Amino acid sequence: MEKAYTVWTYLKSQFGITESTEEGRALFEQGVREVSDLGFHNIECFNFTAVLFEDHPDEFRRILEENHARFVNIYHAMSDDFQKDYEMAERCFRFLRTHGANLMNLETPRRNGAEATEERMAQMCENINRIGRLGKQYGVTVCLHPHYWTFCETQEMLTYVDEHTDPELIKYCIDTCHCVLGKMDPVSTFARYADRLAYVHLKDISSDENEHPEFPIKRCRALGEGIVDFRGVMDVLRQHRYDGYLCVEVDWPRLCNYETAMVSAKYLHNVLHL
Repeated sequence: MEKAYTVWTYLKSQFGITESTEEGRALFEQGVREVSDLGFHNIECFNFTAVLFEDHPDEFRRILEENHARFVNIYHAMSDDFQKDYEMAERCFRFLRTHGANLMNLETPRRNGAEATEERMAQMCENINRIGRLGKQYGVTVCLHPHYWTFCETQEMLTYVDEHTDPELIKYCIDTCHCVLGKMDPVSTFARYADRLAYVHLKDISSDENEHPEFPIKRCRALGEGIVDFRGVMDVLRQHRYDGYLCVEVDWPRLCNYETAMVSAKYLHNVLHL
């Protein structure tokens, strides 16, 4: 198993970016430099990384090389417009192939209050398989990411997706924090889906369900600052001989990105011995 870090939080001012900007590329470089300084040399970022750097491949390579880092995963969030999602997925696949990476995290569409009807879920799973099939053509493993507020947030939804997506095309990225938000136990969830696991997101979460009820993801914490049983998760991963990446992601750093990454790095080293 290898440590990784996702640096999209350094680019929050650029979230939803639709065109390449010098500011966005500079923020990405800052993120890579800071997390690499803390020992995270495997990098994940959002799909806008492809937008920012597809016309600047040499700059992207320079940032990685100067920080002894590797780009290993790109995160793609689906929307209500599948044609747009599919086109962006292919854009990401091309970017991954250009830079020698072969993993994509795929988030299902946000619910926005809509019901998870049979028709909606069936169509979504068909779309997920289509993206997985395209990924296979590019040599990319697509890892479905169960996520709060999406059509794959609860055990019931994940069970449906598990039964209606092709395990040869779609693997999983299980996230410890989103398990808790979806009322799933992280340890048992990792154990249940270990055979399809190809990537891992590690983040902690506070126990106070009254904290930020309007936006519960703000309860996320650096590793060791919440209630997730990371030792139990690691026991499951070792039992199933998982040998992929353990990627730290903290969506809402309480102080700053560097401090959050430092706390998490110390926890990985001192407690989980990684």
